[in-house]
Amino acid sequence: MKRLGIHGRLIIAVVGLIALATLALNYVGVGITRRFIQERFENRMFFLVRYLALNAELGILFSDRDMLKGQADNLLLEPDVVGVTIKDANGRELVAVARQFSGSVSKVEENVYLKSSAEESEAFRLDGKAGPQKEILGRVTIAYDTGAIEFFLTEMRNRFVMMSLAVAGLAVAVFFFISRSIVAPVRSLVDLTTEVSRGNMLARARPGSLPETRQLAVAFNSMLMSLEEHRRALEKANLEIVRTSTLAEVGKFSMMVAHEVKNPLGIIKSSVDILKHGISDESDKTIVSYIEDEIKRLNRLIEDFLCFAKPTHPKRSIINLNSLAEEVAVRYSLEEGASGGRFIVSIPSEACFSLADPDFLTRAFG
Repeated sequence: MKRLGIHGRLIIAVVGLIALATLALNYVGVGITRRFIQERFENRMFFLVRYLALNAELGILFSDRDMLKGQADNLLLEPDVVGVTIKDANGRELVAVARQFSGSVSKVEENVYLKSSAEESEAFRLDGKAGPQKEILGRVTIAYDTGAIEFFLTEMRNRFVMMSLAVAGLAVAVFFFISRSIVAPVRSLVDLTTEVSRGNMLARARPGSLPETRQLAVAFNSMLMSLEEHRRALEKANLEIVRTSTLAEVGKFSMMVAHEVKNPLGIIKSSVDILKHGISDESDKTIVSYIEDEIKRLNRLIEDFLCFAKPTHPKRSIINLNSLAEEVAVRYSLEEGASGGRFIVSIPSEACFSLADPDFLTRAFG
């Protein structure tokens, strides 16, 4: 099972937090709004029943049913009022009107008092306390439909929930894009490390839009450059080890060649020198000279092979090239003189100095 990455975990955490916050705000907001609307609705019904109790005083006092019915009919025109009942002090029903409705019903009642004109203003107090009471003339009852207010509260709650969900969805969408901009450089680095693990050391991280991601990309690129330098140094060291090992093997072989070939070659050259003094025939001397040339050529090849097998660094010093040329000329003249040849040397009298290795130059001339 694939485990969730940073992006998925952040999204789940934020969605959970937003959901909890939305539910809490929805619960608190709907509760406060519901209580406020219900209180306003109930206060309105209390006002209507007190208004009816105040106006029904004369009708009950004179038992004027027509007046009371007119007041009840007028009150029945109010929204949510579905029934009005007026009774006298003995509980006898004077007026009872109602209209057709369906739903739940609540009732509110109020006594009808015989009041003076100074006390009429106290009838509309919302704290439920009447002024000084003299005599109860009757009682009025208003039945009202609570379905409308319940429907309104339900509709309000649904809209509040929809609005909360919309805000939560918007917050999740905004966080999704923000978290994506944060996680994208990390994913890019993951892909880059996979590419580097496959051997592509030239890959580089792209800096993100945030300062932290730019610093991370710069540090990662610096690490890749350092790894590339160390890799090259390691390859160079490996090549040097292989070369040293190869040269060591060649050196061993060269020592064997020097022992097995060069020493017998020296004996052959000495024997040829001895034979050369006892030969008078020109054709035989020519053959012997050919042998000497081949011996010299083989000797040079062996020396070159030894130099290749065991290379040495030149030891440079300031030398007089004229003196070196004279020494080489003397050696050649001795060799050519022994073979009956003639060697002509022309060296300037002025000294010519140079920074070089005399052994290497002598070997090159020879």
